[in-house]
Amino acid sequence: MTFANPFGFPIFYEVVENGEELADNLCKDAYDLRNKDPNGKLISHAWNKFDRAKSPEDYKEHGYTSHGKYRLDEDERFHPVHQALVKQIEKYTKNLDADPAFRLTNSWVSIYGKGHFAPEHIHSFAHLACVFYGATSEGTGEIVFRNPASPSYNMIYGNGFHLWNDKYTLCPQKGSVVVFPAHMAHYTNPHMADEDRIILSTNVEFSECRL
Repeated sequence: MTFANPFGFPIFYEVVENGEELADNLCKDAYDLRNKDPNGKLISHAWNKFDRAKSPEDYKEHGYTSHGKYRLDEDERFHPVHQALVKQIEKYTKNLDADPAFRLTNSWVSIYGKGHFAPEHIHSFAHLACVFYGATSEGTGEIVFRNPASPSYNMIYGNGFHLWNDKYTLCPQKGSVVVFPAHMAHYTNPHMADEDRIILSTNVEFSECRL
């Protein structure tokens, strides 16, 4: 279990119990969604254009996400992953000395092929965001968090000093979960392995929180 706090906002990372089995099942179900979704949403450079696939070749060029198309929280195939996420969220909130009521508002899978990535973004209309990693490759496709306090320009201190981190990079492994504040801007480095990178992302909404 790892709690990183690079910017004053904790990021929680842990390989979950039975993570390998959950990951393998997620990958199978993610491919099944993509194969039955000829006009799914694209990622990488097509992300900000809200482009959708016109043929399977578009998935090879840009990658695939089920975001905005399916309610995976209502699909029983994904219930085991969601149950694992709930346990991780509870660990996260306990670290904050909080005991909020919460719910998973929506979730989606994304499949990254070679060269695919997620542009910088936040998760609006949520308090927390979670990612479960079904397939990963070491040393590529890392998730990068941007310091919320950093300005849009880079401060130059001189004399080799670097006082504040402007980003925090994490390379999760298969079967792991990352939980973080939804307002933190983040992106992924391009996935450069031949094997796909597959994730399930979800948003979390607090209905009552006592800090």
